[in-house]
Amino acid sequence: MSWDEGGNSSGVYIQVSQPKPFEEPAPEGSRYLVADVLVGNKATGPARVSFSGRVGTVEAPPVADGGPVPPVLPGESVTIKQKFRVPADATELVLEVYANVGQESTTNRLHFKGPISG
Repeated sequence: MSWDEGGNSSGVYIQVSQPKPFEEPAPEGSRYLVADVLVGNKATGPARVSFSGRVGTVEAPPVADGGPVPPVLPGESVTIKQKFRVPADATELVLEVYANVGQESTTNRLHFKGPISG
């Protein structure tokens, strides 16, 4: 999917905005981006959401500011500001958003891909 499109995974709706530069010093050769991730839980159990990212074959790891993302309870919709570290010259990013509901051991994921703003 592209930025600002949304999809469902196990009863969890996920939509990701286009990542934008995050003005904070990053390790040499990299920079930070931030994306707004809308998560709406229509499932019967809490949803655990996690992320991974890549630029080409290079990992673009999520940065946990303040610890792990708390579960999204049934009936809730929240917007998570998720930060990623990417190579300084990156122009496109692929994000995977994982959603596990309740005690499911199966990971469901949605892929988002597109250009980086700025």
